[in-house]
Amino acid sequence: MQTYTYCILAAISPAIRNTSFVYYIRHIAPIINMELQKFISDFAACFNSTPVESFAADTQFKKNEEWGSMMALIVIAMVDSDYNKTIGAEDIKQANTVQDLFETIKKK
Repeated sequence: MQTYTYCILAAISPAIRNTSFVYYIRHIAPIINMELQKFISDFAACFNSTPVESFAADTQFKKNEEWGSMMALIVIAMVDSDYNKTIGAEDIKQANTVQDLFETIKKK
């Protein structure tokens, strides 16, 4: 998707190759993606019987049969210890996917 977007914009304007957008696509976006992948892995590790491979950015984690109030507390503790961020029940309630929760944590 990132390369595709760059190609479209580069075709529209050759000058765009020298903008900060291109820098973002080449340097910043991959770092954000790596952070998201690490969060997905850390999030998945909180679950006992669900395989890590079952989780992706668009996973609706509340539909998982293991999900419940105890799992929410485990995720809150993981975020606090691994990411040094504080989230609450309301943050989890508002998130629908793993990526939603990741974006909430990034904003804290």
